[in-house]
Order: sequence, then C-alpha cells, then structure tokens
Amino acid sequence: MENSNFFSEVVSQMNDTIQGRASPKAFLYSAHDTTVMFVIRALNLTSPECIYAKYTGQIDTYNTYKYCYEYPPFASNVQFELVQKDKAHFVRVLYQGDVVNVCQNQSVSLCPFDDFVKIRDRFHLDNMEAVCKNEQPVI
Repeated sequence: MENSNFFSEVVSQMNDTIQGRASPKAFLYSAHDTTVMFVIRALNLTSPECIYAKYTGQIDTYNTYKYCYEYPPFASNVQFELVQKDKAHFVRVLYQGDVVNVCQNQSVSLCPFDDFVKIRDRFHLDNMEAVCKNEQPVI
C-alpha cells in the first residue's frame, strides 16, 4: 500500500506529458530509506527472501539480486525517465545510477509505458482511505 499513491503519481505525471497536458523536465521527491526500500521491492530489485538468505548465509546475493540489503544506503536514489523513441513511449528506471530491468522479457534499458503501468497496477488501490479503515478488501 505504501507504493500505491507514489506509483500512481509517477504514472499520472508521465501520462500527462505523453498526452501533452504537461511538459515538466523533472519531478523530484525526497523519501526516507524505508520508503525507497518499498519502491525497489515493488520494482522487484530485492525481496524479503533475498534479505533473509543473505543474513543466513544461504546464497550469494549478487547472483540473485544486485540490491539485497535490509535498508538502502544513505543517499540512495531511484530515477524514472520517460523516453520517446519514434512515436512510442518508454520508461527507463535507474537505481543508484544503474539502469535496471523492471519489465520482464523486455529490453534492459527501456520498458514500454503500458508495461510500466502494469507494475503500478499491482499496487494501485482505488480507495486508500477505505482500505485503511478496513472497509474495502485489499485483494
């Protein structure tokens, strides 16, 4: 639920730019390490299983996830770039300055915008207030 509003805002801003309703060069958000952790988890860059395995010595974490740690390092950053190539729109995601693949079976550097929206849809809640009041089921 932490990511619902954030990802919806990112997708909304990108969609407004694609539709010509806005033309900002950049948006900047600041967040605590715990929020950044939710974002990188939502992008499937790490997982609770990876963190558990790391701390129990069961796997070499860099073979599974490059970013497997309990909390992101100080000054961590996630960048979402809207890219137009020909007439199509893509999203490039960078974490700690590295381009990361967030769309399965796609180019490492570019994720089609519609596929990026599907990532948002996994976390989107229509009525966050109702969910928090336990009036609407989460699933």
